[in-house]
Amino acid sequence: MNRDKFLGQWVLLLLVLLLLAGSIVHNLYKMHADVLTGEQQRLLTQVRVVNANLSAQLQGTANLMQHICDDLRNAVPDRWIRVVSNRQLEFDAHGVTGVRTVFTVDRTGIVRHSNRKLLIGSDVSSESCFQTAVKNPDPMVLFVTPPFKTSSGVWGMNLVRVMRDEGGRFNGIVAATLDAEYFKTLLGSINYSPDMWSALAHGDGVQFMMVPDRPGQQGLNLSKAGSFFTRHITSAKRENVLSETVYATGEKRLIAIYSIQLAGLNMDKALVVAVGRDSASILKGWRDHAIRQGITFGVIALVALAALAGFQRYQREQLHLALESEQAVLNTKQQLRDIIDFLPDATFVIDNDQKVVIWNRAIEKMSGVAKADMIGKGDHEYTIPFYGERRTQLLDLFGVDDAELEAKYVNIRRTGEILDAETFCPALYGGEGAYVWATGVPLYDAAGKRIGAIESIRDISERKKSEDFLRKLTHGIENSASAVLITDVHGTIEYVNKKFTQLSGYTPEEAIGKNPRILKSDVTPREVFENLWKTILSGEEWRGELLNRRRNGEVYWSIASISPLHNEKGEITHFIANVEDINERKNAEATIERLAYYDPLTDLPNRRMLQDRLDLALRRSRRQTIGAALLYLDLDSFKHINDSLGHPAGDKLLREMASRFTKTLRDDDVVCRLGGDEFAVVLHDIHHDQDVVPIAQKLLDIAAEPLQLEGREVAVTSSVGIALFPKDGADAKVLGKHADIALYHAKAEGKNTFRFFSEELNSRFRDRIAIEHGLRHALDRGELALHYQPKVSVASGQVTGVEALLRWNSPEFGMVSPMRFIPLAEETRQIIPIGEWVLRTACQQQLLWQQQGLQLSMAVNLSAVQFKSPALIERIAALIDETGIQPQNLELELTESALVDKPDDAVRVLEGLRSLGCGISIDDFGTGYSSLSYLKNFPVTILKIDRSFVRDLAHDSGDRAIAQSVVSLATNLDMKTVAEGVEEPEQLEILKQIGCTYIQGFIHSQPVPAEQIPAVVRRVGGAA
Repeated sequence: MNRDKFLGQWVLLLLVLLLLAGSIVHNLYKMHADVLTGEQQRLLTQVRVVNANLSAQLQGTANLMQHICDDLRNAVPDRWIRVVSNRQLEFDAHGVTGVRTVFTVDRTGIVRHSNRKLLIGSDVSSESCFQTAVKNPDPMVLFVTPPFKTSSGVWGMNLVRVMRDEGGRFNGIVAATLDAEYFKTLLGSINYSPDMWSALAHGDGVQFMMVPDRPGQQGLNLSKAGSFFTRHITSAKRENVLSETVYATGEKRLIAIYSIQLAGLNMDKALVVAVGRDSASILKGWRDHAIRQGITFGVIALVALAALAGFQRYQREQLHLALESEQAVLNTKQQLRDIIDFLPDATFVIDNDQKVVIWNRAIEKMSGVAKADMIGKGDHEYTIPFYGERRTQLLDLFGVDDAELEAKYVNIRRTGEILDAETFCPALYGGEGAYVWATGVPLYDAAGKRIGAIESIRDISERKKSEDFLRKLTHGIENSASAVLITDVHGTIEYVNKKFTQLSGYTPEEAIGKNPRILKSDVTPREVFENLWKTILSGEEWRGELLNRRRNGEVYWSIASISPLHNEKGEITHFIANVEDINERKNAEATIERLAYYDPLTDLPNRRMLQDRLDLALRRSRRQTIGAALLYLDLDSFKHINDSLGHPAGDKLLREMASRFTKTLRDDDVVCRLGGDEFAVVLHDIHHDQDVVPIAQKLLDIAAEPLQLEGREVAVTSSVGIALFPKDGADAKVLGKHADIALYHAKAEGKNTFRFFSEELNSRFRDRIAIEHGLRHALDRGELALHYQPKVSVASGQVTGVEALLRWNSPEFGMVSPMRFIPLAEETRQIIPIGEWVLRTACQQQLLWQQQGLQLSMAVNLSAVQFKSPALIERIAALIDETGIQPQNLELELTESALVDKPDDAVRVLEGLRSLGCGISIDDFGTGYSSLSYLKNFPVTILKIDRSFVRDLAHDSGDRAIAQSVVSLATNLDMKTVAEGVEEPEQLEILKQIGCTYIQGFIHSQPVPAEQIPAVVRRVGGAA
């Protein structure tokens, strides 16, 4: 009731104060609006005054400029000075206020008139005033250029009018530079308050001036998102009043803005004038009044609140005195009950009759027995919730000795009459049971007479579990497979386990109290330890590898995981480290890394390491502005040694060459083995191209020195390709490519030599690659064709057969010479599918002619690559069966060079081909190296005399003797002969005299497509 009374008094006072505050706020709001409205009108008045003055000035300036334009309209620039003298212009300019300079400019940008004579003759063609007029030569527009700063530091802004000649062409401009001082005076005249400023800006947003002047304001671009200028322009209104923070100065202001753009002058850009006052200064008087009103209200409110509070305090004191005595008695009783009832430990009290007089909340919760059900109970009933039966409790055993106590309790402790013990109570928590710690104390009255006892019981089951867990954890850590050490926050070791002793050699006695620095090897970088401490002190785990030292001085690798330990406040108190010995793993990794980057045979860096070493060399060369070189070296006869002496001999050769190359070069040069018989050399500090020559030659010489392999003296040669940095490439990839190209050409030019890379080689290599790529698809695209050259009998003059000759008509390269693409096809083994296509097409064509009545044999060339193919005989037999050609009509041509290597094997292959029924001819006979002893064993039917012996047959007795010898040899071996390249009747007559069987050559026909052969046969003399 008293509370409601006090509350009503406060509510009434607050309502009165709220009404008073509302009235004050309303009056202040109305006054604030009136102050701002009045100031807005004053500022608008000022910008309108500027508009009136500036409009008059612009009109006068525009009239002067138009007058000058009218006077000079029909005059050429050279005569302008006669039409309007410079003195007259000076006089006219003087009569117009606000104009600093008036000048005329001809169509080329040269100043012809000016009231400032220094400008006359100047070239202003690049100035904005001239460029604006040139881009839009409209004489009706008055151009207003953005503000600019002259070389003398004076700011100006130009008005520009275009002049045209009689033909309506651009003839120049008249320009007037506005005087900044005039506008400064004009703007200063409208400022009626110290906090007030006024400004003039171009319509593009560039500020012309501000009064009073502030550094950095002239020329400032106001056209920024959200600025006063931008908001005014985008509103499309002539005038605006805005209140925000000024972009140019960062001040909170009330600003009136006005756009000046006279319609009669047709101005391309407006001039924007702004007048503003500091918002704080405008509202200063209102703010002072508001403060006074607030202070007055505050004083009234405080006085009223203090008066009511004092009155209510007096009332409460009277009530308190009445209740204080009564409450003191109640509090004493309640405090005693609460002390026992709210003890955190389960507590009960018994009297001398063993009856329960107090049973607190904690014991209710622990035992599940309510206070009401236990108070007053005796005969040890209070033991049933703990043990499930009546039995003596700790309170009953104060006079019993410790031996009897140990039968029921453990960890017994006596302190005077206080008895502590531990036991297990199986009936607690619904029969789950719990370990408890019990404390019993006798109770006495003021006279010292015992009146009962009190016992508190604490559940220690969780503590027992924690102790058990801690015991297991301690055992686990102590016997862990990893070394464990624990330090305090300063790094002092407090614990180490057995594995730590095994790993480091330090016993616990030697380690505890020391710092982990006893393990430091001084090999691990300082930065690692700095990062370690930074990480763990920040509360995070650090994991990494350390190179530590054992007690005996041995250095070993370990991987450590170090974590901070926190207390309940989150503070770091200790660090724990788990350490594992990874020495064996690191050794294995080093071995693997060695295998990954070094050649196991020669112990040289391999191709992967070459990339790294070459990158380092190039970075060094760039840093020192000096050259470097990459050499690719290839052993020329390595495959032959491997095949003849075996791979162990080849390995020994490679090791010997690696040793020779390494000893030959400087210490900082690098030798690598790329694989097989390929090596690479990186040379540093190359000042000139010729610096590489003696080194390359030395490598060739040292490689060519004989060595002993398998009891035999062996000599090998090598080829070297050289690419120079930075001449031949700026990175490792390009240098490697170019060194490879140079090596290819060194081997192509006879081996046992070196070649520098050049763009010519590169071009030839690219051509080769392009031709190789085109040849790879030529067969599929139908770009290959066969031409046929007749073979004519010398005796009868009739055509007995034809030779199929391959031609390639490429859309990209045109007609490609067989001398160019056939060797490439052999090198890439594309000759095998191409040769099969040639043989199939030629056989099909022979059958087609046979159906047309032409009985002609077909000669087809086999390359050396085809000849060495294991399945050659089977493929030719299959093609004969597939096409149906009679084998006796098919003649297979081979060069001598195809039979040189392994002649015994050649004999077996030739006999296999001959067994199919085909004829065998040896092409270009006499130009190769075949032995006559093998020739008699070859199952050859025709020898072809090379065109080199036929060319000068009529003039060179030596060629005639060779041809005669070949014919005689063929006759004796029961073979026929064919002479190639016969072009003249004298050659034909001599061949007839010496007994040659057939001829081929331009004397009868050059190679022609298949459809022309019937006509050629008829023209030559028919078919045999």
